[in-house]
Amino acid sequence: MLLYLTGKDRVNLLDFIEDQIRIIPKKMTGKFSLMQFVVRDMRNFAHIKYFVVDRIAVSEDEAGFTAAVSSFQTMFSARIL
Repeated sequence: MLLYLTGKDRVNLLDFIEDQIRIIPKKMTGKFSLMQFVVRDMRNFAHIKYFVVDRIAVSEDEAGFTAAVSSFQTMFSARIL
């Protein structure tokens, strides 16, 4: 499974993956605090293999984004795209 955090403008960007690669994308749209999502909500998606983050949908600055990605890599084994 692939988890995709995105804004409203790019919600259909990865639709081809289901047909071509046979990976089911789980799309979540809106504006996210990536650190808060990783700490509080990611445990519900611990089974995913791929995690795609649309940078525009994340509210943190560059340092906060880097810290959230680092935290994610420490706690989960999914690949971040």
